Amino acid sequence: RQRKNGNEKKMPAPGKPPTRVQKIRQKQFVPLQTWRLVKGDEVFVNAGKDKGKTGTILKVLRNKNRCLVKGINLAKRHIRSTQEFKGGIFAKEAPIAVSNLNLIDPTDGKPCKAGIRFQEDGSKVRVSHRTGTILTKPISTYVSRGLGVRPPGPKDTHPDAVSKQTFTPIDLTSLFNTFKEMSIARASKKRNAVHVPRAPPMLSILD
Repeated sequence: RQRKNGNEKKMPAPGKPPTRVQKIRQKQFVPLQTWRLVKGDEVFVNAGKDKGKTGTILKVLRNKNRCLVKGINLAKRHIRSTQEFKGGIFAKEAPIAVSNLNLIDPTDGKPCKAGIRFQEDGSKVRVSHRTGTILTKPISTYVSRGLGVRPPGPKDTHPDAVSKQTFTPIDLTSLFNTFKEMSIARASKKRNAVHVPRAPPMLSILD
């Protein structure tokens, strides 16, 4: 038999309501209403096994209050080998709590707490509580949300090519008249068709 420790959580028996202590032990997840961190931010880890390290946010998990940071909180994953890929043990980033991350102040390169400030034009910006410096968001965030324009690349379409007319408009009036004549011709053809009655089925000799 396995001995039960006193620290183990006792779940309510089926069919019975949980007690007051059991209700307290059940942690309710509450998603954050305001987010200060976005994809592409440089952050500082203030707790955990990687305390003191810095990294770039790869992904934001808003439904879990966690983030994926490049090179932080690595966990080993066992991947099977296939015909095209040789398997093995690989290190992959695991989600880390948002409370363990701080933004980096660009003025001195130290971690700071971020707040929100409204500018004169009504837009919101992130600022550092310690120095008051504006913490600008990465360009990738503006592009993904349609908040800005990134510099043109080699595969982008030139504005002149977008405005260039590459097709000839069709005269819908003549096309409609053509279809109308075709429909009239089909109707007259059906009206003048001769109806040939079908012969009755042959009765079998046995009947």
